[in-house]
Amino acid sequence: MQQPQLELIPEQLHRFIEQQWGALSSVFEQITLDEKQLIELTNVVAGSDFVVEQLTKNPNILAQLLVSNDLYTAYDQQVYSGKLKQRLGDVSDDKTLDRELRLFRQHEMVRLIWRDLNRLADTRQTVTELSM
Repeated sequence: MQQPQLELIPEQLHRFIEQQWGALSSVFEQITLDEKQLIELTNVVAGSDFVVEQLTKNPNILAQLLVSNDLYTAYDQQVYSGKLKQRLGDVSDDKTLDRELRLFRQHEMVRLIWRDLNRLADTRQTVTELSM
């Protein structure tokens, strides 16, 4: 399993991050992160229990975000609309609609939090996308 990059993290958080990191073992079974991505994931683990929870429940989220390069891409309204239409294209009942909307929200929240905690988007961009 890949290890967190603790060099830039206050020492008081090291133990916490290492504990959280253990919960992400299923994520590391699917992907290998480069050094930059390990630093970014370490920042996210230090700053967001929500992301750790989401990645633990659905380890595919991080792989999807990396393959699509969405962690490093700012969205506008058209991008959000297109992604949502694509996700809901085959939905034919309320139960599936609820599930797909929940998964879309979780996916996008992980993306926004990652971008925010790693300063890949400024506050205005983060708030704008969150509002969309």
